[in-house]
Amino acid sequence: MSHRPIYFVFLIPIFFFGCTHAVKEEMNPPVEMAAAYSVAPIDKDKNYDKWWLALDDPYLDSFITKALGNNFTLKQAYSRLEQANAFRRKEAAAYKPSITGELSGSARWDEDSNRTVSKGLGASLSWEIDLWKKLSSAERAAFLESGATADDVADTALLLSSQLADTYFQIIEQRRLFDVLSQQIEVSRNYLHLIKLRFSLGDASLVDIYQQRQQLASLRAQLPSITSLSATLHNRFHLLSGLSPGRAEIESGKVLPEIPALPELGVPADLLTRRPDLRARHKKLIAADYRVATAVADRLPGLRIGATAGVQGASLSSDYRFHSIFAEVMAPIVDWGRRKAEVRRRKAMVEEELSRYASAYLTAMEEVENALSREKGKKELIRHIEEQLLMAEESLRETRNRYMNGLSDYLPVMTALQTKQRLELKLISEKRSIISNRILLYRALGGSLLSDDTTLERKG
Repeated sequence: MSHRPIYFVFLIPIFFFGCTHAVKEEMNPPVEMAAAYSVAPIDKDKNYDKWWLALDDPYLDSFITKALGNNFTLKQAYSRLEQANAFRRKEAAAYKPSITGELSGSARWDEDSNRTVSKGLGASLSWEIDLWKKLSSAERAAFLESGATADDVADTALLLSSQLADTYFQIIEQRRLFDVLSQQIEVSRNYLHLIKLRFSLGDASLVDIYQQRQQLASLRAQLPSITSLSATLHNRFHLLSGLSPGRAEIESGKVLPEIPALPELGVPADLLTRRPDLRARHKKLIAADYRVATAVADRLPGLRIGATAGVQGASLSSDYRFHSIFAEVMAPIVDWGRRKAEVRRRKAMVEEELSRYASAYLTAMEEVENALSREKGKKELIRHIEEQLLMAEESLRETRNRYMNGLSDYLPVMTALQTKQRLELKLISEKRSIISNRILLYRALGGSLLSDDTTLERKG
């Protein structure tokens, strides 16, 4: 009977340990994982760490490399990473012993103006024992939050590269439109000279001249919009590059590149590790679960031990010396449900993060599927436009011959000319559009742009 109290003491930690919260390090989004994407690529291109290398444009490679070092939005993300790493180190130091030094001095005068001087020098050690992993759970949560911030940096870099590349190819598109439109204006001007010549010979009417003038004016009216949009795109490009807007035009390729084969898509579940935003969501979810463990442990008794030592007196050499050790147990008795409410709040935050994680994963799958579907449709559209353009050229050639031989009026010629010129401009825009869609696909698939995917050591 005399040993039962001792056994009871040893059973107390076991009893409280059952009240602690077990964190799940691996949590998948609670959604159905598809086995494959709806579109299976026939020809596969190799995967690049720097996705834009697949487009084979040396100018673009140089621009993105410089932007990753100069963009101020990305620099802000690095600063947030540095803050997160500092907070992680702060949390890691919380469950280690702390030592505090103290130096004091005082003077006292009695009724006879006699002064008594006292000095003190001491140090104290304090250490909270992490019985229920409250402190280590907080440190682990901070570590995961820091890792999530690192993934946010990688996601910012991925977004920046895609925005810069899309703007770059829009600039090339506007240059191509301007060049083709200028050629069309020259062709229409030649047609106008031809009609005037035939009018002087009595083989054309004044209406033909007016119609061709109107067609030429409509072409010229498109130039200001192209010039204005090109200037706007240059300003955005410089801003993304960390430069002031209003600078000179950038140097670029002359034509839009051909779309390479689709990259290796893998399976939808690969997005959980490839996409930095999903990796960040997962780490934030696990960190929230560790915060639950911290809140649960805060309801349990705590143990703090420590020691103090020092000297006190007039000279600090041979006067009163002291030292002590202590241990104290702290346990909440009445807090009116505050700690219990905090546990419930933290658990609700975990459920929120889990739903956010699932939603982000479904959105990522949607982005990939939409990009694949759009690319398939745009490839068919471009093929049809090219076929229409060939037929429009044949139609223009035939209607022009009939007009020159006096077998028809000028209206069929002008209609065929307008159709051909419209298709030429539309083909350029659609070729740029399919490049923009491929850029969205690269971004949707994720990947690593920064060294070690912006590991904690980069800014730590």
